[in-house]
Amino acid sequence: MQLTLAQTDIVWNDPSASHRHLLTFLDQHCRVSSSSSSLISLPEMFNTGFSSPTGQFANTAAASGVQFLQTIATSRKAWVAGSLPGASASGGFDRPHNLLHLYGPQGEHSMYAKRHLFCMGNEAKSYSAGEQHLTLPISGMRVSFFICYDLRFPVSISRVGAESDLLVFLANWPSARQSHWRALLIARAIENQCYVAGVNRVGSGGGLTYSGGSIIIDPRGEILAEADDSECTISAVLDPVIVTDYRSEFPALQDRAKLD
Repeated sequence: MQLTLAQTDIVWNDPSASHRHLLTFLDQHCRVSSSSSSLISLPEMFNTGFSSPTGQFANTAAASGVQFLQTIATSRKAWVAGSLPGASASGGFDRPHNLLHLYGPQGEHSMYAKRHLFCMGNEAKSYSAGEQHLTLPISGMRVSFFICYDLRFPVSISRVGAESDLLVFLANWPSARQSHWRALLIARAIENQCYVAGVNRVGSGGGLTYSGGSIIIDPRGEILAEADDSECTISAVLDPVIVTDYRSEFPALQDRAKLD
């Protein structure tokens, strides 16, 4: 599978401008193979920034964002992931989910609601937490998806890690804790013995700055591709056989399962 992480700036609380910027960016920077074996991941809240919108604005941002993802997936014949505000269990946007949408080239659609809300950023005051993990096959790889703050909770991740070949994290991770971002992603790869990818935004919004640092890591914890603090894409070709072989060579997950 070819994985591409689109590390972009986001126009704060302006979905239309964010979409226009993303389209230009993808046309310039994102070259994917013309097959369903490609996965493109966008940052968390890719069309508003981490502003935790609610109400009618969240509804509008969600509707336009979903259409954007569908268009990218079908036009580029690839899988595309990005997070948006999402209706709560009651069907409204008064306390929405931070909802990751995954669209496939044939119209496939799956969703993951962020399970760990960032209380220090007041996300939990206006958003509802999800309850389910998302793992599904893409081009022969078992891929699990997470959103930003989920990265800090290894026990939750380990519940699906052993049954995954790739863990993908979509984030708006601020510059102040950039070193944590990199260290935690590498740790998740080492402890789950699988590929890990983290896509972050750049630029500024809501009084915070973002330094990117998107990264793709192999099952041994080695860096396959890593971005700086500029708008760019990074890519790597991933092979599930490498995950299987390394887990067989160094079967640490068997011991973890016994203890858990």
